[in-house]
Parts: sequence; structure tokens; C-alpha cells
Amino acid sequence: MHKDPLDLALGWCYRDFRYSDNPVRTKITYRNNTIEIWMDPFKGRGEYALCIKRTGIKLPTGYYFGISASSQHPADDHDVHSFETYQLNPPVKNMHPLRPLEQEKIDKGETWKALDEEELKRIDEIRARVEKMQQDKLQNQTDELSDRFLSLGAVVSNQHRMVDALDLLTKQLQALGAPSAQQISEGGVVAAGGIKKDGETSAAGQAAIDELGQKLSRRLDTLSSVLDALKEDVARTNKLHTETLQRMQETLSRIETGMKGMDSRLTAQVSVAQNKISEAARSTTEAAQGTTYKFLIYIFWLLVAQMVLMGGFYMYGKRAEKNEKKFI
Repeated sequence: MHKDPLDLALGWCYRDFRYSDNPVRTKITYRNNTIEIWMDPFKGRGEYALCIKRTGIKLPTGYYFGISASSQHPADDHDVHSFETYQLNPPVKNMHPLRPLEQEKIDKGETWKALDEEELKRIDEIRARVEKMQQDKLQNQTDELSDRFLSLGAVVSNQHRMVDALDLLTKQLQALGAPSAQQISEGGVVAAGGIKKDGETSAAGQAAIDELGQKLSRRLDTLSSVLDALKEDVARTNKLHTETLQRMQETLSRIETGMKGMDSRLTAQVSVAQNKISEAARSTTEAAQGTTYKFLIYIFWLLVAQMVLMGGFYMYGKRAEKNEKKFI
């Protein structure tokens, strides 16, 4: 007849873990015919408290025991997340850990032998050869990476030279009458050489502007060819240093974009200069007339001042001469 397992229970350890995120940790110890059950009341701190202790319990050799749980109504599921066993006094192991292929030789009735000096020497030679190959490969990669960085430095240097050349061309265009970016944004134009009195650009000024435009175009074509050659070299070595070469390609793209932007700005400045110079001719002529009038007034007052100074010196000389005659 089936009996209720609760009637055979040695004791109770009540823990309520319903709707709890933490499991119940339990430690069971069997030593000297004594069973102890410890439980962690602090949910994971590792501080176990004794729950049940029963002495005089003799278990046969090789005896197995398990863990069960009971719940009230309504019934709950009880899951064992982990179950680990340890021996309090493990037997001494007289055998050493088996080496590779040692068990196979023992099964075949053979004796496992250690490697002799010749085999160890051969292993050392192979190890040294592999290490040398790895070092050579690393050195080659380092040298190639250094070459890539040198190429990148040359690209940056060329970029600075291009910016300087474009800046010089911009200043030359401004000297011929092209307005600066600030003047264009403010709507003002500075008139310079190359303007006739009738308000049109002179032939010399127009020729100089065209020549500078041609020089700029040739310079940009040369730089574009250099950039194309560098891009081809970068593409050939892209398999070895992907990240470094991608940075170089991005730098080259930014340089080319900057060149195109500068070319567009310079072209716009030349066009605006040609359109604005004729419009500024009249105001320039009037400003020149006003400047001439002021210059004549300045010369007139300068002559008057000189005459006054000469009269003063003359009177001073006469007075000094009279004083000398008075004391003779």
C-alpha cells in the first residue's frame, strides 16, 4: 500500500519562493553518519543557516539520494537549476594524467616512451623556423605600412602646396579687379586696374584674367592627373591595408572636392568681376574726380603755408639785422 512520503520526512525547511526572482540555495552535507541541511535565507549572499540536522543515519556504500519539494494549494512547479556533488575526503590519485596517445598504447599492450633528444631538437628547429617566418611577415607588414604613411604625408604636402597656389591665383585675380568673397557677400566691389573711363574692362586686364584662368585650369588638370595616379596606387595595395588605404582615399576625395570647390569659387569670382567692373566704372570715375579735387586743395594750402613760413623767416632776418646795427 502506498504511503504518504510526508510521513517519512525527517524534518521541514520552509522557504516561500513563489513570485520570487531568486532561487532557493540549499547545501546538504553527509558526514560521520550525520545529515545536515543548510539554506541561504538572504537570497544569494552565500551565508547559509542550519535548517535540519539528523544523526545516526547510515547510508550504504554507493547509496544515492535525491531532492524533492512539496507545495500547498494551488500547486507550483519546482525546478532544480543546478545540482553539484563534492567528496569531503576524496581518495588519493596515484596515477598521473595521461599524455596524448598514452591510453591507446596501453590498450595495445605497448609502453609509452618520451621523446628523445633528436625529436626534441627537430621540434625546436621547426618552432624557430615558424617564429622567424612570423617575424618576417610582421616586418614586411610594418614596412609596407610605413610606405603608405609616407605616401599619405606626400599627399598632405601636395595639398598644402595646392592651397597656396590657389590662394596666390585668387590674390592675383583680386588685384585685377575680382572682388573677394566677403565683398561679394556684402554686395560691394573694389575697382582696380584694368578699367577704362568709359566703364569697360581694358584689353590688358581681360587678357590677364584669361591667362590666369588658363593657368589655373592647367594647374588643376595636372593635380587631377596626380590624384588619379595616387588613387590607382591606393587601389592596387588595398588588399593588404584596407583601413589605412580607405583613410587615404577619403583624404584624396576631400582634396579633389576642395579643388572643385575652389575652382568653382574662382570661376564665379572671375565672372562676377567681369560683370561688376563695368558697373563700378562710373562710381570709380566720380571717386577719382573727387580725389583729384581734394589733392588740388591740399596743394593750394601747402603753398599758402610755405609762403607764410617764408614771410616769417624774412621778418625774423630783418629784425635780427636791426638788432645787430643797434649794438654796433
